[in-house]
Parts: sequence; C-alpha cells; structure tokens
Amino acid sequence: MNRLFILGIIVLMNFNSKAQTKNDTTQSNDDFWGFTFYASPCNGTCSDISMNIYGDKKIEISRAMYKSKGVKDTKLTGNYKGELTNKEFNKLISLYNQINWDTLTFPDVKCCDKQIITYLITLKGKMKVFKSMEPPACSLKLTEFLIKLGESKEFLRYDKPIDFEMIN
Repeated sequence: MNRLFILGIIVLMNFNSKAQTKNDTTQSNDDFWGFTFYASPCNGTCSDISMNIYGDKKIEISRAMYKSKGVKDTKLTGNYKGELTNKEFNKLISLYNQINWDTLTFPDVKCCDKQIITYLITLKGKMKVFKSMEPPACSLKLTEFLIKLGESKEFLRYDKPIDFEMIN
C-alpha cells in the first residue's frame, strides 16, 4: 500500500512539473488539438481548400482544383480523408508554434484577385478567426505548407460531405 501511495505522489509530482514548464504560447504535440484552414479560390487557378486537421494526425480536405481559369480538374476535386505522417505532423507543429496566436492580427484585406486565407483556432476556450488576402509574414510558411498539403494527391477520396466550421 505504501508503495502505491509513493508511486502516486511521484506521478503527480511529475505531471505537475510538466504542467508548470509549458509555455502558454506554444503547444507540444500532446497539446495540439487541431484547427480549420481555408484558402479561397482566386480569379485564376488557385485551389479552393477547406481543411480540418486534428491532434491525432487525422486530416479532412474538401478541395476544388483548376486546370485553367474556371475549369475544374474533376480528377483532383473532391473530399479526402487521411492521416499525416510523423514528419508532416512535426513540421505542422513546428510551423504552428512559430506564430504567437494570442497577439496575431490579420489585416482586413479582401479586395483583390488573390486567395483569402482563413484560420479558425480555439485559444483559451475562445474561437479566433484570422482572415485576409494579405496574411502577416509570420504565417506565410504555415499557409504555404497547408496549401501544399491540401493539394496533395496522397489522401483517400471520401464521397460523403465533410463538416467544416462556417464563417463569413
């Protein structure tokens, strides 16, 4: 009985020390729960991507890809589900943690013929929406990574609708 009690105290102390050393602005792989990403189409061949990424490495994508202006590539357009590799997930976490989401602001630019980039992220229990045609430089590497991931052919086609958080 004493051994179980001592083991319990050691486990609690270890858990408490880990909790105290975490930085509020970054997330470890264990803390990452996921987010929703959108990249709107442009007046050319920009892909229209909606993406949910979860902390268990699962990914859901709905995309429209274009061969030329206004002409969809029907072979690549559709809904897809899959799982990120460890390498992809670790890169995602690294890029995600380079951004201070608590203080980040996206300029209100939605005027021109470019993709509108949108992130829906829950921070400290509140959903934050970041949306602009001109996202700040600190988010560009993550945005480029997610667009490339959204255009990837490596995920399995999924013939049912996928739910995404709706925003205006």
